[in-house]
Amino acid sequence: MSFAIKLHTTKSKDIVPIVNDVPVHSLLNPVREAEVFATNFMSQLSTNPNVLILGLGFGYHVEEIERLLNLKHKVYQISVIEGISDLALSCQSYRHLNPKISVFSNPNPEDIFFNQEFCEFLLKKPTLVMHPVLYKLNETYYRKILSRRAVSDTQLCKNPASLSLPGDKLKWLSAVQELAHAEQ
Repeated sequence: MSFAIKLHTTKSKDIVPIVNDVPVHSLLNPVREAEVFATNFMSQLSTNPNVLILGLGFGYHVEEIERLLNLKHKVYQISVIEGISDLALSCQSYRHLNPKISVFSNPNPEDIFFNQEFCEFLLKKPTLVMHPVLYKLNETYYRKILSRRAVSDTQLCKNPASLSLPGDKLKWLSAVQELAHAEQ
């Protein structure tokens, strides 16, 4: 699927991407919208310092989730998957997210699961947060992520070819599926 991305300056002077004529964030005040959105996950963020976010956009919600995590935890980890690679690049060009936030963007969602950092992160059973607009815009992509199981032996992430060797005993972690069902 192709995505047309335009940028819009809001009344609050923030930049908001518009993807296929759909604003990804509020056109009035995306920072305030992010504050309201993130507070919906306050109980999960209070108990789990690890968060997997589906959908980056321009990261307003990611920054607010990070702020809330920082209030509750000394150590936390945020990983974000953005299914629209050009949107992830635009975000990195216009906004400066904390470099401690891991952003994964790959046209093929299966390839993300061969990233050792991502596999190790899934073993921590992060809280799942889905950005509703971005999920709807790229639902097929995110469904592939949610239906996939991560390799529990992170050594296999280093060498995807090793997955096909005969005799390998693979253990599969159902973390992503468990998260998807737990959050519903």
